[in-house]
Formats: sequence, C-alpha cells, structure tokens
Amino acid sequence: MNFSQLQKGVLTFYSLLCIISILTVTTVSAQERMITGTIKDNAGITLPGVNILIVGSSVGTTTSIDGVFKLALPQDVTLPVLQISAVGYKTLEVEVGNQTNFNLTLDEDVSQLEEVVVVGYGKQNKALMTTSVSSVKTADLESYSAGSVQNSLTGRIAGVNVVPSGGSPGAGIKVRVRGTGSNGNSDPLYIVDGMRVPNIDFLDPLEIGSMQVLKDAASTAIYGAEGANGVVYVTTKEGKAGETRITYDLQYGVQSVDTRIDLMNLNQFEEYWGERGLTRDHDPLAETNWLDELFQTAPQQRHALTISGGNEKSTFFVSGNFFTQDGVIGGDLSKFDRFSIRLNGSHQVKDWLNFSHQASYASFKRNNILENDSYGGIVQTAMMFDPATPVTFSNGLPTYVTTKFGTDLPYQQATNGQYYGVSTFTTQEIGNPIGLLNADKNTSETGLFYGSFLGSADLMDGLKLNSRMGMAMSNNSTHSWQRTYFYTTTATNGQANSRSSMSKFVSSQWENWLSYDKQFGDHDISVILGSSVLSQKTTFVAGEGGPLFGETDELSYLSSIPNGQENTRAFGNEELVKLMSYYGRFQYNYKQRYLLGITARTDGSSLLAEGKRWGFFPSVSGGWVISNEEFFDVPAIAFAKLRASWGRNGSLSNLYPGASIGLVSPTFQYTNADGEVVIGAEPLRLSNPELTWETSEQLNIGMDLGFLDDRLTVTADYFDKQTKDLLNPGTPPSFVGNFPPIVNSGTVKNTGFELGITYDKNTGPVKYSISANMTRIENVVTEIDPNKLREEGTNIGGHWNGATAMEEGYPLWYFRGYKTNGIFQSQEQIDEYHATIDAGSYPAKKGDPIIVDVNGDGQINSGDFTEIGSPHADLYLGLNAKVEYKNFDLQVFAQGSFGNDVLIGYARTDVNGANYPSFFYEDRWTESNATNDWFGANFDEKALSSDFMVQDASFVKIRQLQLGYNLPSAALDKLKLGSARFYVSLDNFFTFSSYKGFDPEIGGSNDDKSLGIDRGVYPTPRLMMTGLSVKF
Repeated sequence: MNFSQLQKGVLTFYSLLCIISILTVTTVSAQERMITGTIKDNAGITLPGVNILIVGSSVGTTTSIDGVFKLALPQDVTLPVLQISAVGYKTLEVEVGNQTNFNLTLDEDVSQLEEVVVVGYGKQNKALMTTSVSSVKTADLESYSAGSVQNSLTGRIAGVNVVPSGGSPGAGIKVRVRGTGSNGNSDPLYIVDGMRVPNIDFLDPLEIGSMQVLKDAASTAIYGAEGANGVVYVTTKEGKAGETRITYDLQYGVQSVDTRIDLMNLNQFEEYWGERGLTRDHDPLAETNWLDELFQTAPQQRHALTISGGNEKSTFFVSGNFFTQDGVIGGDLSKFDRFSIRLNGSHQVKDWLNFSHQASYASFKRNNILENDSYGGIVQTAMMFDPATPVTFSNGLPTYVTTKFGTDLPYQQATNGQYYGVSTFTTQEIGNPIGLLNADKNTSETGLFYGSFLGSADLMDGLKLNSRMGMAMSNNSTHSWQRTYFYTTTATNGQANSRSSMSKFVSSQWENWLSYDKQFGDHDISVILGSSVLSQKTTFVAGEGGPLFGETDELSYLSSIPNGQENTRAFGNEELVKLMSYYGRFQYNYKQRYLLGITARTDGSSLLAEGKRWGFFPSVSGGWVISNEEFFDVPAIAFAKLRASWGRNGSLSNLYPGASIGLVSPTFQYTNADGEVVIGAEPLRLSNPELTWETSEQLNIGMDLGFLDDRLTVTADYFDKQTKDLLNPGTPPSFVGNFPPIVNSGTVKNTGFELGITYDKNTGPVKYSISANMTRIENVVTEIDPNKLREEGTNIGGHWNGATAMEEGYPLWYFRGYKTNGIFQSQEQIDEYHATIDAGSYPAKKGDPIIVDVNGDGQINSGDFTEIGSPHADLYLGLNAKVEYKNFDLQVFAQGSFGNDVLIGYARTDVNGANYPSFFYEDRWTESNATNDWFGANFDEKALSSDFMVQDASFVKIRQLQLGYNLPSAALDKLKLGSARFYVSLDNFFTFSSYKGFDPEIGGSNDDKSLGIDRGVYPTPRLMMTGLSVKF
C-alpha cells in the first residue's frame, strides 16, 4: 500500500468517525433533559463554585456566583445520582429521580476534632485542646421536646448526668458533672454569653448557638471559685451578613402517664387490712382507683420564631418563643408557661473596634402542687388513700362518716355541691386526693432579664482589649392559699389562710481582660490576663395569715377580721454577696504537636472572714498530637492525641452571708417574771472566722482519636476528683446548744472513666450518624468530721430517721436501714432468734423479716442500721442515632442507668388503713404462701425501715423516637421556602426497668440527701408530639 492509499484510508476513517460522533452527539442532545438548582449553606447563604458531578460519569458543572447551577442530564445514565462537593463542606449525594429543580443545603465539613469551641474568655481549636470539654449539637436540641434545655442534656455527653426533681411541668433539673462532689449544692456553673446565670431554663433551643460542658479542673480553673462542679457554657446565636433569614418552629403534643404501678383493689385491700385486724364501715358500692382518678391526658405546645440578618458592619438576631405545658395531674392546677424574647447584635464601629450586645427577657408562671413529699404529697396521697371511698358522696354525707367524726366539721364540697369522699380507714394527713388537689392553690411567677455589652479593641497585632458589663435581674412572686376542709383529724384545715412572698435578685458583673494571640514560626502562644467584679443582692419579703374573706382566687388576699386582730405575720431578709477575681491563662504549642496550658485564678469573697477571703486556684495541662509527628504513618488513623491535666477549683455555693461571723435572730420571745411577753434576740448559728473555701482537685488523663478521615472519632478520659474541706455544721460542746457553726470537714472522691464514640456517613443514598457515650463513676466519702460517726441526711415519715447518711467509706448519702436475712417461717425459727436477740426490742412473729443484729449487742434498734443501697449508678450509657434516606429521617435517642437503687418512701407505719401497691398483697407471706419474697400483712413496723424497701432501679429509656420528612425542592420553590421539615415523635414512651414504681429515675428534693427516694414522685409523662420547622 502506497502513501496516497494510506492517506485516503485514514481520511475515510476519520470522516466516518466524525459523522458517527456528530450523530451520537445529536442523538444524545435530543435525549438530554436539563436540571437546575440552588445550593446554600446552613445559614441560607448561597454558595458559589460548588462542584456538581453525575456519579459514574464525567458530566458535571459548578454553581455560579449566586449559587445556581444548570446541568444537562444524559438519559443513558440509569438512576442518576448527583454528587455535590465543595472545600470546607460535607459531600452530598442526591438521587435525581423525576425531579428537575433542586434546592440543596451543604453542611460544614468540620470534624469533631477540628471544630472551634467556645470556652471561658475565648475560643480554642478542639484538636489542640489539652482539657476535657464536650460539645452538644444544637441540631439535637431543636427537635427535642424537653421543657428545659438542661433536661435535653440527658444522655448526650459522657460524664454528665441529668435527673429531674420530678415530672411536673416546670420541675427543677439536677445536672451533675462527673458525679455528686459535695454534701450540699453540686450544681455546675452556668454561663450564657459570658454572664453567670442561676440556670438555663429560660433559653429556647432555637436561640442556642453553641453549648459546651467543661468537665476537668484545667478547663474550669479559669472560673476558680465557681468551677468545682463543672461549667455549662452557652452562647446564643448571632446574625450573619446577607439576606434576612426567618425560622419558625412549632411543636404540639399530648401527654399521658404510663401507669406502671398497680394498687390493691378493694377486695385485696380489705383482705390485707383484715389480716392486720382493721375493718371499717364504708360505701359497699364504691371502689376507686385513685391513680386513674388523678391522672389525665394533657396538652403541651411550643412556638419559636427567629429573625436574623445584617450587613458587613452590623448584624442582628431577634427571637421570641412561647412554651406551655398542662399537668397530667390536675391539668392547669400544675401548669407551666414560659415566654421569652431576645435581641442580639454585633457592630463593627471601626476597623479596630467591635461592639456586641445580648439582651433577653423571660417570664415564667407555674402552678405548683406538693409532690414527692412524705407528708401530703399528692401522688403519695393517691397511692395510700383507701379504694373503699368514692371521689364524692352523691347523696350527702353518709351516716358512718358523721357518726365517726361528727357533723360540725368543714367537710369540703366539689363545684357540683357534692361532698368529697371521707375515709373511715386512712388516717394522718392522707385525705381525699382529688379534694386536696382542689383545696390548695399555689402559683409562682418570675420575670427574668439579663443583658451584656462587650467591647473589643485591637490595640496592636495580636493584642486585644475586651470589656464586658452585664446585669441579671429577676423578680419572683408566689401566692398560695388553702380552703377549709376536713378528712381526718390531721388532714384538716379549719381556717382558710394564704401566704404571699416577693423576692428580687440583682447581679452585676464587670470584666476586663487582655488577650494576645501570636504565631512565631512554629510556635503559637495565646495569653489572657483579666479581672472580674461580681455583686449579687437578694431581697425577700413575705406575709401570711387568715382567716380569708372568701375562698376564691380574687378574695384570697383579704382577711375577714378587722385590722389589728388578724392572725398574720410578715418577715423578710436581704443578702449581699461580692466576689473579686484576677485570672490568667497561657497556652502554647509547637508545630501543633506539643501542647501546654497553664491557668491561674485568685478569688476573694465577702462570704468569708478577713484573712480567709482569698483563694488561689491553679491548673496545668499538656498534650501530644502524635498524628502530627513526621514519623507517624498509620493511614487508618487520621488524628491521635494524648492529654493530661491537673487543677484546683473552689466552691462557696453551700454558704450564706454571715456564716463566718454568726447570725442573731431578733424574734425570740420569752415570758418574764411579771408574765409579760418580751421580744429578745437569740443566736441562730455560731461564728467561725477560720471558715475557708471548699476545694476540689482533679486529675484527668485523656485521649482523642480520629479514624477514616475523622468520620469515626473516639474520646476517652480517666478522672480522679477529690472535693475537700466540705462545708458542714460543726460539733460544738454540748453546753452551747443547737447552734453549731459551719466548719470545713469532709472529703468526697469521684473516680471514673468516660468514653465517647461518633461515626458519620454522609455519602450514598442512605446517610447515618451514630454517637454513643459511656460513663463509669465510683463515689465514696473518704473523710468526715472527726467528731462525728456520720452525718444523717433525710428522714422518711416518722418511722425512719437517718434513711440516708454521709459516712466515711460509703457513697455520699447512701441508703441506711435494717439488713434482713429472709422471713420468719415458723415459731421455732423465732424462738431460736430470740435466744440471742431481746424479744422486747423486736417482738417478731411469723411473716416478719429476719433483721440482722449488725452490731451484735442483742438488741434490734437503729444501732443496727447499715448500708442497704445507693442512689448512685455504677454505669451510664447514652445513644443517639440518625438515619436519612431521600427526604425522610429517623432519629432514636436512648439512655441507660445501671446499678442505682430506689428506696420506697411512700409506705409509712404511722398511717392506718393505707393502700399499697398490689405487690404488697400478691407477694406477701401467708401461712399458705411461705415465701421470702415479701413480708406478711401484719408486719412489724421495722419492716418498712429495712432493705425490703430498696429495689434495683437500673433502666433503659427510649427518650425519643422521631420520624421526619423534609419537603422536596420543587415544593419549596413553589412555597418560596428555604426548607421545611415535618416530624412526629414519641418521647419517653418506652422504659425498661425492674423497678415496681412509676419511674426509676428519681431526683429527690432540691438537694442530694433525698436522691433516689420515692415518696410518691410525680411521674415523667409520655409525649406523643408533632412538629414543624420552617426556614424562609
């Protein structure tokens, strides 16, 4: 073949190839369809330069300057999937389907080890932190239904345990960071936008920008005297430059109670008390389940609106929210309402000067009922009131009631005119629970304002001067009144009376600090030096009296007796506390490999006497980022860091003004020789000028790991925390009397291990994220006042004094009572027992518990009390999982607690004719059922102070099961919306526990002395909820 023939063949082949290519392109073009869309970030700002690629092909494009893209989609690509990627954002894959227009959002690609977290007086890169700080995802908070932001911390962070004081609307929340570290107040310090606040229950989830929990002493040492129990640091949202953005959230749900506990029915009740020799006349047709009468379904709803925006010079963020929750007991009689508004702003005044402000006002209104109380708590009353009495007597007072009690008594009437049922069985203050629920009215209202102003001036390269001034003010008023009623000789009120109180709290704070951040080659340093002045003033005044002019809300403030003859009194006090502080922090790293942190703070408090007012609280921490070493070459490990810290914190939260100098009361009254009543003074508490700070020292060793490009992260910490010089009542000589001074004595130790694991998969049609945490804590008292054997905690009724105690070698406020070794089955067994035990101290009979003579003195009395349980769990678990497929998402949030006990405190020996849970009847010992499971009906009162009253309260709760649907882009475009998500949720619906009460999670009262004691707790309701979240 010559060259011309070869040339002709090549030209022919090339021509044919061109024709085929043209035909192919023409055919494909004829079959292409165009898709369009807009891509934004989480703030709603459009993103330019985003890459869009059809998976499995080379067809792609990028977004324009306004975030818009157009792409020709080849039809020969089956089931096309778009892959959207951009530097700094997580890759997103979206199935095209039949959709032609897309409105997509990219999440920032900030791994948990690379994120910047807000800590005291600055921000830090988490990868370079040498302390133990955990963050809460704000997205997890926004769809949660908890009425309190504090409650939403439950199970989300290793080392943080949250226990509600009760399940009633607006009930208090206990947050414990790394266990209970003090015999008094163990609440963490709450900081919102740099301001100290009593709690964070005034915040709505939609206004929270970030939330961190500072756990070890090195991270909290910057707060010195206030950081011993950890710090919860919250920053609220700020506006961003660009278009105005609007977000609206709506939640509505219905609450109900999972009645996990069955009471004895009428037949069981009569047989049970018949075995105890008690019978009474009653309505033969009545049988009442008082829990069914007490509990009801109740609505709950939340509305939240935010508006934000601004320009390069100024930004703003405005929010308003309303939350209302009726009670599952009494409806609006235990209702809670919260309303709040917020205005945040930031202004770049000059290139070197920035000014920002945060202001918030919140109002709360709560209708209270008595709960988890040994004397008249409404749930305890409903559990103990006999089932033989009706709610109301339909035909007037029956003869058997008037015969027993008489006719000239203030029997309570319902609104329909019928008398509330009166029992001839139950005694003491256990009256008709429905009547008592309507007899007492108790309302509290609070208005809270806090605002802060922060100015920052750049003095030179890296050096900044910061000044923050802030103020928090709250005004609280309470009003309660009580109708006249009669149910028993104890459960009676012959005179309508009322009580009102008002309190005002004003806190002012002024802080100034210099911050210096500079890089010198491979060396990075960050320095903070500052001072702080804090002043807190509390004013309280109250008055009470009666009888009232009328038994209505409107007349409950008026007395029916002429001036000067009322049974009234007024009282009040005023407290002022001041704190002055100086602090500094130094941070250094070399090549982001070797890390060092040093913090020091000194605080002076007016609560202590001169010479003892100042405390010094240092810390030191270090870290080694092994993955940044040149020799480190482990492809599977993207990040590895070791860290360790030690620090000292302080606390005066258990003190009050005057504790160091003593207090005198001017209201003491006595009768002189002439029979005249003279008002004098008496000491309330002796002085102690040597009183000093309660201090906490903590060692922390931790490790942070990242695998698979940080999609899988692991954080582990070991901690050893000792709280020393606890603040306790001392033991003065006996001739002094009952006015002991506050002294420093006692040490509590908490040691434990924390583990947190997260995994995110954000590519493919199915996306999911999983986070799990585990905490193992051991709590023990290592030292108490040498003049005491133990410090007694709380009592139960009149039969069990010192049911909890603080004692060396035991957990703090452990359960203390009689230890048993089975049940007496025969008289021979009793006789053998009484051969060594004085029968007069314990006249046991068949069916009674075999109580162990612990001290071996032959007597059975409180000297034989010993450890029978602990409210502290050995292990806490938390799990949060989310799965996304197309426009649907499913979220599961679960929490578990293992090794904790609950003490049954609703059974009392001083109440005759009381009802009990059905297991008292079904599991009891009888002649025909010789069991060791439960004592007989005719039990000795010591049985109710024994380990039979302690039950394992380990539990697993499915806190939330939520299914959501995100509106597709086409619908969003038609509705002119940025995003819209609908969801349905089941909250607190599933509890797995062997505990035979309502709820195994019992926080007790305001302190930890009653932790885990069930006196008839207001149960945490289940909630079936729907929600809508819309962004414009």
